[in-house]
Amino acid sequence: MIVVYDGLSCEDMIFEGQVDSPNRNNLIYDDVERQYHVIAILTASMAKNYMCKGCKKTGGRDVTHGCDL
Repeated sequence: MIVVYDGLSCEDMIFEGQVDSPNRNNLIYDDVERQYHVIAILTASMAKNYMCKGCKKTGGRDVTHGCDL
């Protein structure tokens, strides 16, 4: 699965491939240089400890997250 972000926030997701794959490639688009860069560790780049795979929200810990998915 390929996921493309326009910035370093979950709300900045601009593309998410709908492929059922255990591998996930996170990219960030640089509109100045017009190229994509690989995000090696998504939670570290967003300065978060946790990201819900269901609803894509970030937080400090998964224990405090209440997701309906």
